[in-house]
Amino acid sequence: MNTQARLTIFKEHLRMIEETFGLDWLLGQTKESKQSRKAASHIVPRRWREARKVYNEALNSSEFIPTPDLFDIKSLGEQLAQTYSLPNFDTCIRPRLQDSSEFEKVLYEMQVASLLSRCGYKTSFVPVSNIPNQRTADLRINFDDAVVYVECKKKDKYSLSSAEDNKYSSTLNDLGAAVNHFLLVNGLQYKVEILSMGLIAAKDIAKIAEAVQLLIADDYAQSHVDRELGCVFKITNVKTPSPTRDQAEIGVFHNGCYSSVTTQVLINGDDTCVYSNPQAVDIYHIDWHKLSSVINSFITARGQVPKCATGIIYIDLDVSFLKVKSVSLSQTNISLYLELAEGALKTMFSPKENTRVSAIVLTAGPNYIGQGCQLISEMITTVVRNPYASLPTGFIIPGEVTSNQP
Repeated sequence: MNTQARLTIFKEHLRMIEETFGLDWLLGQTKESKQSRKAASHIVPRRWREARKVYNEALNSSEFIPTPDLFDIKSLGEQLAQTYSLPNFDTCIRPRLQDSSEFEKVLYEMQVASLLSRCGYKTSFVPVSNIPNQRTADLRINFDDAVVYVECKKKDKYSLSSAEDNKYSSTLNDLGAAVNHFLLVNGLQYKVEILSMGLIAAKDIAKIAEAVQLLIADDYAQSHVDRELGCVFKITNVKTPSPTRDQAEIGVFHNGCYSSVTTQVLINGDDTCVYSNPQAVDIYHIDWHKLSSVINSFITARGQVPKCATGIIYIDLDVSFLKVKSVSLSQTNISLYLELAEGALKTMFSPKENTRVSAIVLTAGPNYIGQGCQLISEMITTVVRNPYASLPTGFIIPGEVTSNQP
């Protein structure tokens, strides 16, 4: 697609935003922020102003280079175009768009509604009930003769943890010392790697150390996911060690991670070194929502689905501040986290519990990937099916792998 074609499409997205939000409101918000020299409290006016500026400049040049902010405006225009004609948009969505405290949540509802609508499902927004204390889902899907309710839960922005403080350093040191002590006392030659989803709590030190002991006792040679503790363990038996260090280095704490290496060093008569009983412990964490927080989001959302009805819960995890300490940030790490969250959520299903929820859909994104002069947005999706509940025959959840369907 050439520059002129992209500009034409982008102009239509801007028009959609200006009509829905109101051009006077957008101009008023940007004018107030300029006068006060403070950023607008609502994110759309600022991004719209920058998008208009880039668009006008691109009309007089041959370059139109997208940025994440421009992509967000483009995406917003698309969502509005795809959902403004859905039933109850004017009562359920339009009044909340200008509210900065509601915008991220209502945007997620639009994204899910747009996705379902594009899949051919008859989707409508559900008005708030006039009956006191009666809760309602966000969306309603009419599928053949069946009805499926959809609740959308957008988790709040995630704030990076203070993993550099002395208190957390002490926690990791205590955990590392507990694992090291077990290895040393028993003369074991192992490398123990622990990856935690979220910060490790001091109260979990004993449980994590015990989990390591049990895995070693079972001679577990593969990576192990402990969904209750929210940790991944990798334990390697070092049978033929080749250490690169000639002395013990214990309790190194750096950038929110812990690493320790211990070994006995024997000096031969020819000044060569012999290493024996090597042990290594590495502890990392992914700085993101704790698994307990994800479960709490499900518990909050499940009550929105009417009793004796069929429902799907969408939960979106904030990735704008996703940061992996000492582990490179990649789709693999996000997928690993989602795998842990999936396992934790599966424990919420039983033959007599949460049967109104047929599936939970975890989403993470958008992640922006550059391809040439274009910017592509990718949303990672994980579908958690309830084995004790079902969806109407033929109903397919967007993003679900067909082979995983029951």
